[in-house]
Amino acid sequence: MRRLFPSALTNYDSLLEAEPDIVALIELTPTDEIFTDKFGCALSETIRNRNDIIFTVNSMENMLFTTRNGNDSDGFPTDETKTEEIFLKQPPYRLYSSQIISSSLKSNPSNIIYSSQKVADILQKPSDCLQVFDDYLTDNEYNNFLKEIDGYMKRKRYEYSHWDNAIHGYRESERSEWTQENQQVLSRIRQLAFDDPTQTLMHVHVLDIAKDGYIKPHIDAIRYCGTTIAGLSLLSSCVMRFVHKDDKTLFVDVLLKPKSLYIMKNIVRFDFTHEVPKDQESYFNNIHIPRNRRISIICRNMPVDPSAG
Repeated sequence: MRRLFPSALTNYDSLLEAEPDIVALIELTPTDEIFTDKFGCALSETIRNRNDIIFTVNSMENMLFTTRNGNDSDGFPTDETKTEEIFLKQPPYRLYSSQIISSSLKSNPSNIIYSSQKVADILQKPSDCLQVFDDYLTDNEYNNFLKEIDGYMKRKRYEYSHWDNAIHGYRESERSEWTQENQQVLSRIRQLAFDDPTQTLMHVHVLDIAKDGYIKPHIDAIRYCGTTIAGLSLLSSCVMRFVHKDDKTLFVDVLLKPKSLYIMKNIVRFDFTHEVPKDQESYFNNIHIPRNRRISIICRNMPVDPSAG
């Protein structure tokens, strides 16, 4: 468990909307401690302060519980405790996630190779437009997703033609209902990847690519997707290549390992094609990355202009 202190937290806006009194209590107690998992979004978070007021957050039930030691008429602590339940107007993991995640989760630059300093400068100025997080999933989370996806995907056949000719050797599904464990991970991804997690598409795209399958260079249609795409990688490693739509000398190779998460947004999303090459073309830093069956779980946000072409 990580232990982080609210002195690092500077944005109380969301918490203020949910419960102003709690904001005041937290701001007045600089020795508070927030306990989270390594991704900063634990199922339950506990905040303790030196006045023995205990806050327990349950992000699945969207509630916050407070327990305060009682005092007698002279102000001395007693063994009695008072517990209150407070329904929050929004999921509590959003209240703390921005600063905690930035402290505990870092993109892995060694998995990104730029064709030139020029393209590196273009993409590194907005530092969050292309990110890769190795081992984003735990082993249990990884296995939970595989179990749920294989349960329905194995009944589908691989297709070798696509409606816009972008994918070869694939089967896919759009899902809005997941097990509780998997839904929790998807919620965590939305908090990390999207500027406004409430504006993400309800359906999550599950794309299963066969060993001989590949994804051709393309830019996702703006009528179906907004500024940001986030994808989990399961099974085989692969290379994802991004090439500038107007200057083919500007490209980026990204190594996506099992359990990793990639995030592409803004300039990478709109101005670069992305592709997953065939096995014989799957090289990263001059090393062949063998292709096998690969599954990606893709979250997107809502189109900026749904009427756009």
